[in-house]
Amino acid sequence: MDKIKGREYKLPKRYEHYFKLTYHKDKLYGYEEREDVIERELQLCSYFAIVTS
Repeated sequence: MDKIKGREYKLPKRYEHYFKLTYHKDKLYGYEEREDVIERELQLCSYFAIVTS
């Protein structure tokens, strides 16, 4: 996202779930990670095993 910072670019809606996006006149001005959302989803990650005979 640093590559498009300061340029006219509209990120897809799915990015708004993980980042607080700041726009100024349709230009990406800045972003901030939503650490609580990212941490919560990382807690949901796990391993599982399939046991068969």
